[in-house]
Amino acid sequence: MLGSLVGQNVAQELLLPASERGVSPPNLGDIQVRMHVEREKTPLLQCFGADDFVIRVLGTLKHLHMLLGQVSQLQTGASSFDSLAETARLTANVGELTALIDKQGSNFQAEIQGLQAKIARSIAQPRPAPSDPDVNQLMDDILRLTRKLYSFGTTRGDAVTQREHLEKELQSSKRLVEDLQTKDFEDSEPDDDDDETYSKPAGQAFA
Repeated sequence: MLGSLVGQNVAQELLLPASERGVSPPNLGDIQVRMHVEREKTPLLQCFGADDFVIRVLGTLKHLHMLLGQVSQLQTGASSFDSLAETARLTANVGELTALIDKQGSNFQAEIQGLQAKIARSIAQPRPAPSDPDVNQLMDDILRLTRKLYSFGTTRGDAVTQREHLEKELQSSKRLVEDLQTKDFEDSEPDDDDDETYSKPAGQAFA
C-alpha cells in the first residue's frame, strides 16, 4: 500500500523499528557503518533542522503507520459496502421471484378449482357411462396441474429460504460497516499523551 502511495516498491514494514522487523541495529563502532549513517543523516538534518529531530521523525513514522492502518480499514469497509449492495440486490431479486411464484401458484389454484367445479357439473348431468372421456380428461388435467402446483410450492420454499439467508447476510454486512465506522471515528480522536510527548524536548522524551 505504501508503495502505491509513493510510487515506489516500498513495504509498509519499513515504517516499523528495526527490532520489530528482525533487523539488527547498526554497529556505530564500525567506521564504514558510521560513515554510511552520517551520509544518510546529513540530508535530513539539512532539510528539517536539528531541533527535536528525533521526536519529529519518530512521531511522523508512528502517525504514518497509523494512517496506513486506517486506509486498510477503509479499503475493507469499501469492500464491505460492495458486498452490502450485492446482498441487497440479491435479496430484492429473490423477493421478486417469490412474488412471481406466488402469483403463478394462485393462478394454478384458481384453474384447479375451476376444473373441479366443471367436473362436479359434469357428474351431476346424466351420462350413459361413468367412463366419460371428458371427465377422464378433466381428471388428467387436475392431476397435471396439481403436480405443477406442488413443484411451484417446493420452488417457492427454496426461494423463501434463500431470501432469509440473504437477509441475514445483509444484516451482518450492515453491522460490519457500522463497526468499521465506529472504529475509524475512535482512531481519529486526538491522543493527548502523544501531543504531550511530542511537545517535550528530545532529551526529556527519551530519558
